Amino acid sequence: MHVPILRLLFRITILSFPLLVSIIFYLLLDPFAVLHFKMKDAEQWVFKCRDFNTIEAFKKNYPIYSYDSFILGNSRSLAFCAFDWQKYISPSVPFHFDATNESLFGIFKKFIYLKKHKIKIKNAFITLDYPTLIQVKNNLKDITQIKHPEISGESYLKFHFLFYKSFFQDRYWLKYIDFKFNHIFRESYGEDTFQKRYFNLNLTTNDLVIESDENAIRTDSVGYYIKKIHRFYSRDTLPESYPESIGSIQVSYLQEIKSILQANKSEYYIIIHPHYNQIKLNSRDLNILNEIFGKNHVYDFSGKNEYTREVGNYFEPEHFKRKIGRDIFSRIYRKSIN
Repeated sequence: MHVPILRLLFRITILSFPLLVSIIFYLLLDPFAVLHFKMKDAEQWVFKCRDFNTIEAFKKNYPIYSYDSFILGNSRSLAFCAFDWQKYISPSVPFHFDATNESLFGIFKKFIYLKKHKIKIKNAFITLDYPTLIQVKNNLKDITQIKHPEISGESYLKFHFLFYKSFFQDRYWLKYIDFKFNHIFRESYGEDTFQKRYFNLNLTTNDLVIESDENAIRTDSVGYYIKKIHRFYSRDTLPESYPESIGSIQVSYLQEIKSILQANKSEYYIIIHPHYNQIKLNSRDLNILNEIFGKNHVYDFSGKNEYTREVGNYFEPEHFKRKIGRDIFSRIYRKSIN
């Protein structure tokens, strides 16, 4: 009886050994920095989970700064720097509460998180667009977009398993080791394997500035846009609108956000991003936003306008520049003061 049991245990050990090694390997490397959070990560070439980093930064810094004002949205919201916003809301202390490809689910859950932890919201600057509004669930297919477990309400085990699994998919671990030691962007990697931009992170406000592109434009703006010209596709000359995006789930999320803002007696604004594609937010969606938040709190910069007209207002079609964010801040707060 003992011999078959020993053989079975030996086989199980042999079969599980590669799994055990892979787990130890992953734990030691912590390639996505989700096991040991670092405010300033040297390995910027690895695509990280911005939502996870944002929540961890908030948890670490809140006891020091007592944030009471929040900018929310996807990576396009990075043009609206909390540092620039502060001069309009001082002495309030702002924090950039964004995430990569942020969803309405994510924004809603962040308000629930602030409510749960009894965080005062004096000011809120909520940036939206069609891609944000259509997302009402946690994205479990992309580790750069998955929500922090304290936001999603899902298990840490599930969260970390997805990162572990991603590390060993498509031989990513081999590419990671290769680049870590050789520092060469190989064509075989693919454009989405590693991050080629350099970002400057403000450790106080959580603002993230695309430093590599800013420097390239300052050095040679003509050369920068010549290299990027293939990405700036021609836009339709006729006005175009997105399909309707706000359904019953979105309405419930938006109404709860409004309820939390009212309970805090917050000053808030809803901003619709100026997309390079010049596609207008659907008029029905805009009407719903106006009804829920009040027309004087909603600013729609989508479609054809002075911001979307100029290629020079964008780093690439996905992201507009900080100067646009500054100008929108000025327009909104100058109007509210007057």
